[in-house]
Amino acid sequence: VTVEKGATLTVRPNVVAEFSSEESGLLVHGALKAVGEDNSRIVFTSKAKSGPSDWLGIQLERAIGSIVVNCDFRFADYGLHIHFVQMEITGCRFISNDLGIRFRSGPIKLSHSLFYGNRIGVRSFNGNMHISKNEFNTNEIGIFIR
Repeated sequence: VTVEKGATLTVRPNVVAEFSSEESGLLVHGALKAVGEDNSRIVFTSKAKSGPSDWLGIQLERAIGSIVVNCDFRFADYGLHIHFVQMEITGCRFISNDLGIRFRSGPIKLSHSLFYGNRIGVRSFNGNMHISKNEFNTNEIGIFIR
């Protein structure tokens, strides 16, 4: 699924988005506004729920105006794959993914999020990220900087 440049995909609290195959995912050239609440989170996951890389993930390419708050990313190849986007990621959970967040550029503000049971929690290549008040637990690698 592609969000074209100039378009905004708004995902509301309590939405559960299930992806059906390892080749399915979301590509955002416009903007993604996924803002859940403490008791009504947004979940991006696979239909199978069998393990890492069940589905591709969410890729943001120059997706200006994107924000992700109180969202869960599970069983993806990468929960979020971010290129050339300045954004905020707060209160999210990245669980049982190959990569929680993979990014280049930024700046990105990452706070109050959980990385649990991923092969790599956060992977950066030429990235700028302010990381504060997050938990990295039971990942093969917490943070990988290239």
